[in-house]
Amino acid sequence: MPSETRRFLIALLLMQRQHLVDLHVNRWCGFEALKLMFLVENLKNLSISINHGFEEIPNFHLSTNPSIVRIDIGNMPTNNSTVVNKIFNALPNLVIYKTCSMQYDDMLMLERSCKHLEELYVEVFSVLLLPSSNCFSKLLIFRSMDVEIGLIHSILRKQMDKRSHFELLILAAASYITLQYS
Repeated sequence: MPSETRRFLIALLLMQRQHLVDLHVNRWCGFEALKLMFLVENLKNLSISINHGFEEIPNFHLSTNPSIVRIDIGNMPTNNSTVVNKIFNALPNLVIYKTCSMQYDDMLMLERSCKHLEELYVEVFSVLLLPSSNCFSKLLIFRSMDVEIGLIHSILRKQMDKRSHFELLILAAASYITLQYS
């Protein structure tokens, strides 16, 4: 993001801190702007790109923002667990999470930190096993365009009455993918 655009975004965040409810930033805005987004008091819906390119990940802190209930993280590189973990820790009331990819560690942090999560949308769910049978037990909706086939096979090998709530949601998502591309 050009420096003038970044300065404009930072000024907007500072001036409109009490008024912003929805914020969509489709290019990486830097850690300074990201930290300011978490200080927006009434922000409910946040859509950001985390593709930080060549920018080094500094040691940074995100303020907890209980007003954010929906976040959409796009263009996320797979080696960004530091950023994602800090985001999850700062969103105790997150209900809806959308992202382009999810690894096992991301799933663990999301499940531990965001206890109110009801909807999870992941383009590529790159998880081969689930940590426990009560993982995402409050989840109502799970959608993915690509679920690891190994995970699907391990769930299918279980008896029907032994499958967890989340495993059933994963199978439903996999069935949807199959029907959509048949």
